[in-house]
Amino acid sequence: MALGLSASKIKDTVDKVVSTNLKIIEAQGRYAEGLIKRNTAVMVEIADERLNSFQDLASAKSFTELYENSLAFEGTLRDKIIGLYQDNSTATKELGEEVKDLLEIDQFVTRVKDLSDDIGGKVKDFSDTAASKVKSLSDSAIAKVKDLSSFPGAETPAPTRAKAKTATRKVVEKKAPAASDVSPEDSAASKSH
Repeated sequence: MALGLSASKIKDTVDKVVSTNLKIIEAQGRYAEGLIKRNTAVMVEIADERLNSFQDLASAKSFTELYENSLAFEGTLRDKIIGLYQDNSTATKELGEEVKDLLEIDQFVTRVKDLSDDIGGKVKDFSDTAASKVKSLSDSAIAKVKDLSSFPGAETPAPTRAKAKTATRKVVEKKAPAASDVSPEDSAASKSH
């Protein structure tokens, strides 16, 4: 397919994205639930402290006592708000790290897969290149051997020529002279030899 995309790759990518997003949504849900619980608990505590503060203010007999009760409530309120802020900041950092880890794992898997595909492609390219070089060297060696055989002085006598000459020779048989043509003297002379 175009750009190396196939239906299975698209499906795998969509499945991976959906899975990662579901995990992120679950993490955000846990964070939001924790945030609501923490904020609600602190607001209930602050409301209880404020009611106690009003009771202490109503029962105060002097301005100093009233002032000290107000400072105590203000200190409690400040401690509760600072504690809530720190808890929420810690929870936010933990959510960020969890989301980052989910995305990094997702990206790591993608990088490993891409690296594997890249290495596979490079190995294939190297293999194709090596095969073409071996073929080129083989063709070059064959061409050089052919060139060497056409060198002057490198020719060997062709055995087919000698065989051809002997094969074309006719064997001529000598005929013995007929008895009537030979005189007794010639016959005696040929026997003495």
